[in-house]
Amino acid sequence: MVKKRKATPVQEPKKYRGIVHSFKSTSNSSKRTEYAEKVINEKVKRNTHPQKDRMRNKIKNVLFVDEAKKKLFANNVIGGKNNGKKIFFSAKTDKTNNIDLGDDGVWVSLLETSNSITVLDTKEGLIHYDKNENDPVFVLLNRADSLKCSKPHLFVDALKKVEAMKKENSTVRGAGKQVMYEAGTSRANYVATGVAPKRAGHGLYTKDLKDEITEKEIKKMTSFIRHKTEPYIHKKIKKALRSVLQRFRLDTDDVQTLQKQKVSDDNMPERDEERKNEDITRKTKLTNYFPSMATGRNTCLEIHADEDCFYSVVVVYCEDDIEYQQCVKKKKKNRRKPQLHKLSSIRKDTEILKYFTFSTGVSVGLRSGDILLFNPLIEHCISSNTDAYMNRDVYCTSFYFKSRVLGLNDNRIPFDEQEEK
Repeated sequence: MVKKRKATPVQEPKKYRGIVHSFKSTSNSSKRTEYAEKVINEKVKRNTHPQKDRMRNKIKNVLFVDEAKKKLFANNVIGGKNNGKKIFFSAKTDKTNNIDLGDDGVWVSLLETSNSITVLDTKEGLIHYDKNENDPVFVLLNRADSLKCSKPHLFVDALKKVEAMKKENSTVRGAGKQVMYEAGTSRANYVATGVAPKRAGHGLYTKDLKDEITEKEIKKMTSFIRHKTEPYIHKKIKKALRSVLQRFRLDTDDVQTLQKQKVSDDNMPERDEERKNEDITRKTKLTNYFPSMATGRNTCLEIHADEDCFYSVVVVYCEDDIEYQQCVKKKKKNRRKPQLHKLSSIRKDTEILKYFTFSTGVSVGLRSGDILLFNPLIEHCISSNTDAYMNRDVYCTSFYFKSRVLGLNDNRIPFDEQEEK
């Protein structure tokens, strides 16, 4: 009698979320985001595992997602008695020091939920990765590296001017992504700058700050953020994004020119081939990973995921943590006296001012000047201020790349994935 061999159970393929949100429809804009999802996420899937990635040479600390903790977070924090409510996270010892959320919101204390949330405090940098779903979660850069920003006080000054652009309590977020402010905060807004899709029309535009100095400082910080985070993004992932931008002929530093050119392309099918190739080359020389920025003072957000198409970055600053120095500029020929030059830097030894929480059941502490590179498709949010910063202003700023921007927000522009590149 021949024994029957037991059938080997079929293993389900590992889930994969990636870092690119795609809009599922038949529109040309959605076809572009779907194409980008396929191209970029495939490179992410192959190259972000921290045991294989070169960024291990820069950050040695790696924390893998604990599936048990992740389930506890889903059941105890998001579900259970909080099911259906807007979830905000409190970093205060006494939750009653936070603003009242009403009946549809709830504060979850990060200091009283150790069974469901792992709270992290490190200055040495940290990589958080989900092996089960093949997803990168976040990279907290080494603090010493993050604090190499030149003159951070000028960036904070720029954030103040951006905040003053809008009326009190203005926000760019939808109803499903509510913004709350610290109790006692007045004249606060949540404002976005940079590239955005036109709401009442086709295409993209760059929001005008109407202040050259403010715009200059924001661009300097964006450049610094890119420079510091770039080593932690695998070169093949960056190459994939560049190839997508080239395919779409999208230059996020010159979107108005792009839109004019697209319309002229539609009307001029006999366009000179040499000029066409020249434009494509020009538009792929620059790759702005973070063409948009949003900022708010003393903000805390409900847990959410974003419709982004690349990694996002969050930085936090408190003006009280900035140190100032004076130095003398070299005397110029047309100057009789040397001038004093104001320098600034962030103090290294500061306390945690906020926490950034993920649905993996992990919450990481942030200090002034810290840089957090994270996956926007994994649910996340910024907490209330800590006790140490309860009566101080904290500026929370995020840099990102919306999928609606990558899709060009213009269905008049045709797209065929099979079209010869």
